[in-house]
Amino acid sequence: MKQSRPPVVRMYLLDDQLRKNLYPNCSTLASYFEVHPKTIQRDVDYMRDLLGAPIDYHSRKKGFYYRENHDPRLLSRTLPSRPSRARGLKLDHELGSG
Repeated sequence: MKQSRPPVVRMYLLDDQLRKNLYPNCSTLASYFEVHPKTIQRDVDYMRDLLGAPIDYHSRKKGFYYRENHDPRLLSRTLPSRPSRARGLKLDHELGSG
């Protein structure tokens, strides 16, 4: 089943991965959502550049992470309410396993 979702759902799930320090990357998330990696990069850019999310890329771990000064309320103040469909999606460290 195709996992493509509206950008807000992808961003909430990306935020969950970042909060859990799982170092998500564009190719893994793109594979999960069945979108192009550039789509995920645009989501990251939007969160960082327009919403002010302190997202950096860790080249050794090959994934994104929140810097220490991350405000966990950032997305709740700037994005619509978390879609109920996003709550049920599995997007943990087992990304890509099934």
